[in-house]
Amino acid sequence: MILFVNGRDLLDHFREQRDRAVFAAGNPEQSRTNLRRWVARYCETRGWDAVVFFDDCEAGEMRPLSERAGRVRVVNMPYGKKAWPEMARQANRSAQEEDALVVTADVRLIRALERGRAKVVTPQQFVARARDAMGRSDEDLTEEPDEKFSGLSEEEVDVWLDFFRRGK
Repeated sequence: MILFVNGRDLLDHFREQRDRAVFAAGNPEQSRTNLRRWVARYCETRGWDAVVFFDDCEAGEMRPLSERAGRVRVVNMPYGKKAWPEMARQANRSAQEEDALVVTADVRLIRALERGRAKVVTPQQFVARARDAMGRSDEDLTEEPDEKFSGLSEEEVDVWLDFFRRGK
């Protein structure tokens, strides 16, 4: 199973719940890190891999296009790019080969996934399921995931190859 998460939607859910397990008031970077760790903990308990998408990059802000920590890959969309079309493409493609679960509240993404085989749940439904599957001790965010990856992801390599090809 592969899990696709609309990071902004899930963070908004935690913010609305004032859930300090993930949301750090006034510190968006810490909230993003906490979310990644929380999703990684869940994936470790289930044996799943996850891709978390963020499209909240500000103008002039530089973020790596892709980061990996344990079973979770974080995709940071460049400024002005929306995450939902990329999530739909990847989730629909993955759902052809294996089970895929998408966590989102974005109606556009839900519509784009209707004809595919990916299952869709709201952030509220996902958090309830995740908390049922993990104990509170599994939600502890103080440790890094056991499994770490290094190097560039395939997507990041492709982006840089395209960038340098255009420059010639």
